[in-house]
Amino acid sequence: MSSYIRVKRKNQTFFITVEPSTDFMTIKTQLAQLQNIHDSEAEEGQQGLKGYDKICLYGPDQVTEMRSEATIADQEIDTDEVIYMVLRVGGE
Repeated sequence: MSSYIRVKRKNQTFFITVEPSTDFMTIKTQLAQLQNIHDSEAEEGQQGLKGYDKICLYGPDQVTEMRSEATIADQEIDTDEVIYMVLRVGGE
């Protein structure tokens, strides 16, 4: 059964449709597309970052980081629950 979550960042709120089996990598990918977060250029001797690697998601407590491989069901995220998005500075 489809539901949705709210993802907040500063003064923005995104409504994302999810299934219990949706993983957070999928959500990060959708958010990167919505925010026009592009892949980084690779610097000499280093690999560039994908757009979704620049996004960290935190649970409703604003402390627990949502691992990319975890699912909505794993983290017991309910419909209309809020999670929080933070962009990594410099890709670190």
